[in-house]
Amino acid sequence: YKEQYYFFNFFLRPFINKIDFIFTVSNKSKEDIIKFFNVKEEKVKVFYPSYDEELFKPIENYEEILNFKKKMKLDNYFLIVGAQFKHKNVEVAIKVMKFFKDFKLVIVGTRKPYENDLKKLIHELNLEERIIILEYLDAKNLKLLYSGSLLLLFPSKYEGFGIPVLEAMAMGVPVVGTRAVEEVGGNAIEYADFDDVDSWKFAIENVLNNRESYIIKGFERIKSFSWDKTAYEMSMFFKRNGII
Repeated sequence: YKEQYYFFNFFLRPFINKIDFIFTVSNKSKEDIIKFFNVKEEKVKVFYPSYDEELFKPIENYEEILNFKKKMKLDNYFLIVGAQFKHKNVEVAIKVMKFFKDFKLVIVGTRKPYENDLKKLIHELNLEERIIILEYLDAKNLKLLYSGSLLLLFPSKYEGFGIPVLEAMAMGVPVVGTRAVEEVGGNAIEYADFDDVDSWKFAIENVLNNRESYIIKGFERIKSFSWDKTAYEMSMFFKRNGII
C-alpha cells in the first residue's frame, strides 16, 4: 500500500483542488473521497461501471465446461476472483473450507506478498489438496472457470465496486459476499460477516440449497448495469453542465 499512500497524498490531494468534478464508481467510494480529500459532496458524481457483456454470459455448450473442468482436474468447487491485497480477506474463505470437505476452492488473481500469506495459511490448515491458487488466466479460460463453479465467494472487507460479482451473476453463478459489495449485489446475493467463519458456513449452505433462486435473482440484478447506461448518464451530465 505504500505506493497508493504516496499517490493519494502527494499527487491526488493537490490535484483534486484544481478540478471541477470527480467521477467515481459507487456511493461508498464517494463517501470515502469526500472524507479523505475534504471536498464538497456536489463535486463528486457516481457512475456505476459494468462488465464485458459480450464475454460474460452463460455458455450454452455444457460439454465445453466439462472438458475444461476435466483438464483442470476440478469437480465441485467455489471460486474467488481477485485476491491481490489483504483487504480482500481471503483468509475467511480458506478457513470455512473445513466445513465443506467435498468441495475445492479455486483462487485466481493473486499477487505477492499477499499470495505468500495465503499459501502459508493453506499449508497450516493442511488444505493444499483442496485449495488451488491459479496463475493468470486469459478471458476465455476465466469465463470457463466461472461457468464451472458452484458459487463465487467475495469476502472483501472493503471494495470500491466489485466487478467480479457482476461477472458471476451474468454467468449464472450465485454469489456469497460481504456488505462491501452491497451496491452491486443488492438483494440478489447472500451476505456474510467478513470476520465470522460460521456466518460464511451458513451463507454458503443457504446458497447451495437454494441455488436456482439466486441464479434467477442474479440475472435480474445485472439488468441494472450496462456500459450503454453508464455512457448515457455521463453524456447527459456533460450536456447539463455545458461540457459538450
